[in-house]
Order: sequence, then structure tokens, then C-alpha cells
Amino acid sequence: MRIAWAWFPSHSTRRHLPESRWARSSVRLVRMPISVLVLLALGSPIEPPADTVPMGSDIPSVRAAIIVDPPVIDGHLDEEVWEAAVPLSGFTQNDPMEGEPASEATEVRVLHDSEALYVGAWLWDREADAIVAGERRRDADLEEGDAFLILLDTFRDGESAYVFGTNPLGIEFDGQVAQDGLARGGSPGGPDGSGGAFNLEWDGDWEVATSRDEEGWYVEMRIPFSTLRYEAGPDVRWGLNAARYLRRRSERAFWAPIPRQYNLFRVSMAGELTGLDAPTVRSAFLTPYVLATAREPGVDGSGWEYPREFGGDLKVEVSPTLTLDLTYNTDFAQVEVDEERVDLSRFNVFFPEKRPFFLENAAIFSVGDPGFVEVFHTRRIGIGDDGLPIPILGGGRLSGSIGGQEVGMLHIRTDDVEGRAAGQAYSVARLSRRLPSRSRIGVMVTDRRGEGPDDENQALALDGRWGLGENLTLDGYVAATRTPGLDGRNHTTYLNLDYQGRVWEARSEYMELGEDFNPELGFLRRSGFRVGGGFLQRRMEIPSVHWLRDVRPNLRTLVFFDFDGFEETRSVRFRLPFLFENGARFTPGLSHSLEGLQDPFPVVPGVVVPAGSYSNFETQLEFNTDESAPLALSGRLGRGGFLSGQRTGVTLGMAARSAAAVTTGVQMDHNRVRLPEGDFKTTLVGLRFRYAFTPRMALQSLVQYSDQAELWSTNLRFSWTTRANTGLFLVINDIRSGRDRGEVVEPTRPDHRLFTAKFSRQLGGWSLPGG
Repeated sequence: MRIAWAWFPSHSTRRHLPESRWARSSVRLVRMPISVLVLLALGSPIEPPADTVPMGSDIPSVRAAIIVDPPVIDGHLDEEVWEAAVPLSGFTQNDPMEGEPASEATEVRVLHDSEALYVGAWLWDREADAIVAGERRRDADLEEGDAFLILLDTFRDGESAYVFGTNPLGIEFDGQVAQDGLARGGSPGGPDGSGGAFNLEWDGDWEVATSRDEEGWYVEMRIPFSTLRYEAGPDVRWGLNAARYLRRRSERAFWAPIPRQYNLFRVSMAGELTGLDAPTVRSAFLTPYVLATAREPGVDGSGWEYPREFGGDLKVEVSPTLTLDLTYNTDFAQVEVDEERVDLSRFNVFFPEKRPFFLENAAIFSVGDPGFVEVFHTRRIGIGDDGLPIPILGGGRLSGSIGGQEVGMLHIRTDDVEGRAAGQAYSVARLSRRLPSRSRIGVMVTDRRGEGPDDENQALALDGRWGLGENLTLDGYVAATRTPGLDGRNHTTYLNLDYQGRVWEARSEYMELGEDFNPELGFLRRSGFRVGGGFLQRRMEIPSVHWLRDVRPNLRTLVFFDFDGFEETRSVRFRLPFLFENGARFTPGLSHSLEGLQDPFPVVPGVVVPAGSYSNFETQLEFNTDESAPLALSGRLGRGGFLSGQRTGVTLGMAARSAAAVTTGVQMDHNRVRLPEGDFKTTLVGLRFRYAFTPRMALQSLVQYSDQAELWSTNLRFSWTTRANTGLFLVINDIRSGRDRGEVVEPTRPDHRLFTAKFSRQLGGWSLPGG
């Protein structure tokens, strides 16, 4: 078993316990057919509503009003200037009653001057005292409360967009959409990190304010043109959509109608915003930081150290569509820590990128299957093989769009760390061309160079996506690497055919990845395999059961072979999710798995499973209660075969919210494994606490304990942010190892203790010549 440990910020200790080697093979595979998926239909299928607006019909359009005197952003929409705009109204439900008018009236108006776009929203509610406020923190999950969001497709390409949202507490929620809201593999886009269909980690510079009264709640936004990338000019057209979430009814409604199987991130179904005189804005923003630290390096007795640092980032808008980012002595002390994870498999654990410098336009550099195979993954920069941070001296990134083509170039240099790592130079170049019908084709090159003549690695990738009608998508990629000393199969190939319908969802995929495919700037979950698989799901309603939203039986298959035909992994999983009207879920499931070991596998120290093929069944049960309630519960129970024996796994979570300011959460993951080679248990416990003084000021903590790693970790962070999520950060990190005394693991002296104070501020934007 591997306990994967990753810890931010960069000045703190990061620890990886021993990881098992990636599966490798140099043998051939006989041709394998894709599994045939069969699922019996239970209940009545969902029929498309007659009044749903199909793609290709007239889309809604509204004209932005040009103003001279901008409104005050205070959440009170009482200025006369708002009367200059034509209102957006007639919102249509996406869920639960697709195609029906929204249950509550909503009106949105859009203004602009030479500096910014202004959005006002009147969110009337006949039961205003029942409004669910949600959580008071930036980028909180807006589906846990009432919310308003707006989508801006500034290039009108039907694929990429910005999203700005808020809840009745006036929080800032923002991100970037890519790939028409569909992640690789076809799953609907959601807040899934920096490289997927929606990049929630992107933070823009904008303002929002809200207010409430007995008739509903109201939103005022100011979005500077300097925050956006777009084609400048008179009478410009952008894609536009607006969404309203009504939590107590689990209702989602959109201005431009979207079928139920998609969400707001389906950019190609947006309406149109016309009449924009989009100015040519060329500005520069400087974000310097100063940092003071007190740290105890560990058990080596070297005592406390008190380093001080300074550095910063410079953002230059080369054009309204292209941005140059420069960084010096990059520091990430303010970044939230990663959660510890237990992985009982033989393969590597993926951690998403959280560092601000790498987040803007991150999707431009995305080639692969996020979390499984990525040709480029920025977390390989500035983090050593031992999991400890490596100082980033500086570098730059040019990203954006030129004439319908997305471009990205990045170069970063890291410093020497005595006894751990030599300085490295990392370079990436990316070009992607947008094509009609949700299609694109792109190429990417990565390069890593060290000090020695053979200390280098390169990767070349070609990827594409083809939209076949509105619901069918074919995407794939091919890539190869060059590494001195690795002369075997150094390629990977991937194809995926995905169908997204109102009733049915289906996917078929194939991949092969050579044992010497080695993207040293990327991520591999495993190596040396060929895999085929598929997914089939049907969405069903039972109208006679008013408290049940729908049932979604689904079947997922994956089969991995090595290149000699040896079956390494087989997974067949049937799940039967029940979705309730209040947002709760109940999902029973049954799975069959096969694990083929060509070599003995040390699951945990002292327990080694011999080579062989192990076939097992497991029953599962997953559930969660209403996540918007003051107290929410979630869990997963699993019992069945595991390798040569049996496993019982229990994951339980509890989240509590008080008056939107205080949120707490407890997560426990326990496994009891009985094998002929030996029995063992693992337990992970995490405790979160957060108190939000205001939407921009908060105190939060994360305490984690692993009995298998014998580690206690504590992260305490105070943040007081201003524009673009910069500001004051006070951080305490503490990691303690344990000493096993029979059944008791007691914390001992700190392996690492760190106190950090960091202050950063975005300055600008200063107008550049031509802006």
C-alpha cells in the first residue's frame, strides 16, 4: 500500500512514503475487442420536452447598453442607468422540469463603458425567507445554495468562456471553461481543477455585491475588460448565458435554454450579446510579494531558521487576446495544502495544480486524460522526486489567442538544491486551431534539460476533437517521448467516442501506452498497457414518486492488457444511483475486478502478495444527504474480495454549517484487509474548520492523521484578500511523526514546523502604448 502525501505551501515539508513502481512491460498484445455493454431498461425514459429550443434554431440575443456614468457596485440596483439596458428574462428550466419556465422571475441587464462590463440581476422570490445563502468563501460550491452565474464567450468560438458567479452572501466565484464544457473522456464539465473542462482555480480581478429584501435578492457585478481576453472592435458579438440556481427546489434555470444532460459550461449553446464596443485594452499588472518565515527543519537538530524573501509576477497584456506572464523567485506559501490519500493499488496518485502562476489559460496546455495520462502537468515543475519543493528562479508564459488559434509558450528555470536536485530548464510550446462544429486540432512540444549532456527529455503530442452533430463527439491524441537510455515503445495513442443524450449516455474508448513512454513534464497513472472499455447510462423518471428526481443505472467496463496479452486489470462495475428532489443520493453497486500480478506486490511493509491473477466481487453503497442543509452526511461502504483475500472499506464524512460563517467537516477512511499473507488496517482522519469574517477574510484549518504513515499534520491559515485573490496570508504548518507503542501511535517531536507571513498585492493596471 502507498500513502501519498503532498503538502503545500512550497516552504513546508512535503513527504512521500515509498511508492510502488509503475507497471512496465515490453511484450506484445493480441487484438482485443471492445466489450459489449447491455443494460435492461427499467421504468419510463425521459422524453424531450416539446418546447425545448433545439440547437440550430434561433438563439436568444440581447444588446448591451453603452453608458458614460457607471453604477456604484453596492448590490442595490436603484440607479437610473440600469434602465438603459434591455432586460434578459424568460429563463427556462434545465432541471428538474426541462423546458418549463423558471419557477421564480429573473431579470438581467448588461451595461458597458470604456473600462468594464456591468451586470445587474433581479432575482425575485415569492418565498424570500426560504432563500438558501450557501457558504461564505471564494469559489464555494454554488449548487449548495441559491446562486447567480453569467458566462461570457468572448471569442464567440462556442468552446471557451469565462464564468462569474455569486450567492446571496456576495462571494466571488470565477473560472475558465474550455472544450465546450466537456472533459476528455466525455464527462460533463465541472469544477475539476486546472487542466479539465472548467478551471475553477483561475482568479480574476472583478467586483460583486449583493443585497436582499422581502421580494428576493439582487446582484451587481463589474468585470473590467482588462480581466478578459477578446477580439477588440466596434459592435462586437460575444456568447452570453446566465444561470439561476434555486436550491430548495434543486432547480437550475438558464436564459439560453440548455438540455438537461448539459450545464452552463456548454458554451456552444449560449445566447448572444451584441452591441459591444470592445476597447483595445493593453495594460500591465505587477504583483510583488514579501515573505518572512520561521521554520524548524526537522529532527536533525539544526535549529530554527528565519529566511526572508521577495519576488513577484508581472502580467502584460500584449494584446486584448494575448497575455505575457513573467515571474521572479516564485513562491506559493499561501496555497492550500493537499489532502493525504490512501491508495491500495500499485499505481501513482494524481494531485491537481493549485499554484496561481500556472493557472490562467491552463487548459490551453492540456493534452491527455486528466488524472490518468497527461503529457504536461505543471506540478512536475518545482517539486522534486522526493516530494519536497525546489525553488523556482523565474520564467515566463505567453498564452492566449491569435486569429482563431490558441497559443501557449512557457519557460521556467529552477535552482540547484544541494544533495537533492540540480537546476533544470523546462519549456513547453502549444498551438491549437479551432474548427467548426465544436472541433479542434492541436500540437504540443515539451522539453526538460538539466546540466549533463544526457539529462534531458522531450515529448511531442498531436490531439484533436471532432463534433459529430450536437450529442456525439470523437476525440483522441497521439504522443511520443525521447529519453536517453529508453529505446522501447515510447508512444501513446488514445481514441474516445462519446454520446450525450437526454436519455442515454454512452462512451467507448481505447488506449495504448508503451513501457518507455516517459513524459517527464507530465503524469502517468500507470505504464506499459493497452486498454479498452466503455460506459453506458440511462436516465429514468418515475412520475408517481414525487420525492424521487430520477434513477440513472449505469455500467462501466475497463480491461488492461500488457503488450504480451497478459491481463493486468479488469473492472466491470454496475451502479444504480437514485437522485432525490432535495439533492440527496443513494447509490448501491456491484463490481467485479481482476488484478494480474507478474511480480510479487508489497501491499504494506511485511505483507507481500505473490504473483498470480486474483478475481473478486465487491458490493458497494454510496450516499449523501442534502448538502445545503446545516448538517450533511456522506459515505461509502464496500465489502468483498481484494487480491488474495477480503477487504471491508468504510468512508464517512460529515459537514456542518452555522449561519454561513462557520463550516466544519470530518472525513474518515478506514480499511480492514484480511489476506493469507497477513492482515492489516489503515485509517485516515481529516478535520476541517473555517470561519469567514467576511467573503474576503477567513481563518481555516486542516488537521490530518494517518495511522499507517504514523503522521499528524496541521495546517492553519488566515487570509485577508483583495483584488485577484492577493493580500495577507498567515500560515502555520506542523508535521509530526508517530512512535508505535503496541496499539497506540503517539505524536513525537515535530518533523517540521513552519510559521509564514506573506503579503502580496496586485498593482496596476497601467495603460501601455496602443491601449
